[in-house]
Amino acid sequence: MRYIEAKFNDPDYLKQFAPMVYKTRSSFMNKKNPRASSVMMTKMTGLTLIEVLIALAIVAIALTAVIKAASQNIRSTAYLQHKTIAMWVGRQVLNEIRVGALKLPEEGDKTEQATTMLGQNWRWQAEQKPTPNNRIKKIEVNVFAGDKAEGSPLISLESYVYEDA
Repeated sequence: MRYIEAKFNDPDYLKQFAPMVYKTRSSFMNKKNPRASSVMMTKMTGLTLIEVLIALAIVAIALTAVIKAASQNIRSTAYLQHKTIAMWVGRQVLNEIRVGALKLPEEGDKTEQATTMLGQNWRWQAEQKPTPNNRIKKIEVNVFAGDKAEGSPLISLESYVYEDA
């Protein structure tokens, strides 16, 4: 018995078992000594309810900002799509006037028509305006969304046409 006691009192001998003692100490204390277990539990870290609520509030605010930015992006994209199609309608009208498919309106008169492009209804107005040179005519085309030419045009295009005498 003295041999065993001498070995356990020797610090060099006990150092080799130190990792095993520390690994098993907490499980031993939890099972055998409930008081030691409660002491160990107080040292455990975690999130309190208020910390969780604050984190959720921060996430909610961040997600609100992301959703608002995404919806603004969608609105901007739809507006640019309408503006692009309106520009195509205006260019088509100007090209038809240039090639003679549409009659050039008289000076001071407005020509107005409805058209459909890409499944959407558009209304356009073309007007001829004078220039210092009598042979060069300024054509102004305004394109409106929908069936009525009311309010401000979605897009306004200008072009010049040369007429032979």
